[in-house]
Amino acid sequence: MIDPDDLTMACPPLDCGEPSVARLSAVGKTVYVVGVRTITRYHWDGTALRRDDSWACPYIGNSQRSHGWDAVIGDRHLWLMDNGQHRYRTSMVGRGVAQAPNRLIRVALADAEDWQGIDVSGLPGGSITNPPLWDEARQIVIAYDSANRVICGFRFEEEKRALVPLWRQDGLGSASHMLHFPESGLICTNDYQRREAIVLLDIASGATVARVETGGFMQGVVFPSPGWNEDFYWCSMDQVTRIALT
Repeated sequence: MIDPDDLTMACPPLDCGEPSVARLSAVGKTVYVVGVRTITRYHWDGTALRRDDSWACPYIGNSQRSHGWDAVIGDRHLWLMDNGQHRYRTSMVGRGVAQAPNRLIRVALADAEDWQGIDVSGLPGGSITNPPLWDEARQIVIAYDSANRVICGFRFEEEKRALVPLWRQDGLGSASHMLHFPESGLICTNDYQRREAIVLLDIASGATVARVETGGFMQGVVFPSPGWNEDFYWCSMDQVTRIALT
């Protein structure tokens, strides 16, 4: 923890017990850490971060899957995907390391034992380097397998604690963080087919609403940003592209 005013350490460092490659996630005064095998959380009490010993999710366990990436927190659940180890060069396509399919994982914030994992594409060697997208109003989560170029939509049924497949697009190379336009129900992601394109998809059906080629030679795996006037900026590994919605 770092003080935002003078950048001094606000509390002593805390050993999490295992490495993590994911970015940290937080809600309120609670920080969630996706370790390479276990998800843990820590509460800030004003003087120190203290581990919550009553909450831990061994999402990898003894399997041969690889670590998860960033976790998205929303509506009483934490969402992430595993098989995050990869050999990215110019794209994520075919760059997975673990031979198992990658999974979409849900963990309840109230009870870490209430969790489930579901295959995204079901194809071997599935991999990602970013988080899923969660639409709280529609109870839809978007997951993808960048290594096999598959993107899927699932609806979460809270009472049944079940993820129900809604749609699937094969051959769409999504790998970056996504943008979500909640009023229109559109999501923005990339599609890598030797060169990069940006697509708008309907979150409920997966239908392609618009597509524009950026000309980028490398597949983006980083962070797009919304603009100020019906536009956004797409950051790839070899260029930045401004795209306007018309």
